[in-house]
Amino acid sequence: MPKLTRPLFIGLRFALAVLCFTLTPKQALAYFVHPLSAGHLAAEAGLVVRGRVVDVSRANPKRVLARLEVDEVLKGDCKGRSLTVAYDPPSMFGGVDGLVKDEYALFFLSRSGSLLVPTDEQNIKIPIRLGRLAAPGEAGDVLALVREELLFTAAGPASLSAEGQLFQRVQERMQKHQSLADLELGNSFYLLRQDAALNTIAAWQLGELPPEPRALALLRSLLGSADRDLKQAAVTALLNLKEPEALQAAVEFIDSAPKSLSKRLISMNYGGDAEMLSAIEDFHSSDPEVVAELGSMLKHPSVELRRAAIGALASLYHGPIRSDRPLHSLREAFSVPFLAQALDDEDLVVRYEAMSGLADITDNHIWRPSYNRATHNGVAPPSSPEEQKFVAHWKKWWESARAEFNATPAVPK
Repeated sequence: MPKLTRPLFIGLRFALAVLCFTLTPKQALAYFVHPLSAGHLAAEAGLVVRGRVVDVSRANPKRVLARLEVDEVLKGDCKGRSLTVAYDPPSMFGGVDGLVKDEYALFFLSRSGSLLVPTDEQNIKIPIRLGRLAAPGEAGDVLALVREELLFTAAGPASLSAEGQLFQRVQERMQKHQSLADLELGNSFYLLRQDAALNTIAAWQLGELPPEPRALALLRSLLGSADRDLKQAAVTALLNLKEPEALQAAVEFIDSAPKSLSKRLISMNYGGDAEMLSAIEDFHSSDPEVVAELGSMLKHPSVELRRAAIGALASLYHGPIRSDRPLHSLREAFSVPFLAQALDDEDLVVRYEAMSGLADITDNHIWRPSYNRATHNGVAPPSSPEEQKFVAHWKKWWESARAEFNATPAVPK
């Protein structure tokens, strides 16, 4: 191929890859969308309905109209069984997560003048399984009703939504016609997996609602699922609900993975790798056993898991132990020994988080390294003279403070 035409050919392939995902309303797919929680959507929406998309059409280049057939109203007032929703067409750069004909879901809507529009700029629905029958006289707040739908869907068999089926067909078409677009490149545009099964999505969403006994029991049962996506969604949900058993379940999930986290895409899907790691990092508890479980993760070979664990340990204590307080009060901060242990970690980010946590807890911010100072804008070698100075300071501090922790069960050996 001539030298001048090859760059043009590559550019055309990239443009077509983008075009494949900037589709008509009937082929509307999500782009960089982080799924909002059912609780947030239900609270903000003026109208929440369960139903099916019966038609999607483009009113003009900047407006899509979707007609919904309503089976049940969970919140708000709805006249008749048919609704029309208006929204901006989805694209790589904006627009709501699109609707697909025949999709069955919970829809979260608000009024804008005479129009019904999505409550959130990027989220309009949670796909659910068809077939749940409301109990006679069933009533309750919208969260309770949404939870019933999610429980029914999460407990059911794996099946894709209409949107997921469409996305799968697009993937298959791209695999057959590599000249149109590189499949891996195309997939990288969509961090939110659209081919997630309905039960996986529902399990993840149960972790975004207040804890409830039936939901907890179902999520625990899903930890034994042979479906890795569903199992990971259950682990993530239990982590978000601050269930301590989920920490060990997360480690077991990572250990059983066919590839290490560091060698595969960290996807922002429903309960995916990034969601699970983020839930670990947000697992704040002063329970010594929970702290010890997080501390044990610092010995794990997965650097992503160690970063998540040190993030949790470094941010457990929002009220710092000030210098004018007796040093022995530090013994209540069970994470300190593990933060000190992490000063020897081979990963720069883990060491940085450990030093930042120690600085926050002791209220000694002079020795709290900034990201730029510790990493030289992220391109420094594993260790630099500047960073070594900070590490040496905190190691010296730990040697003088360690005696105060000798009787603390959480001190790592």
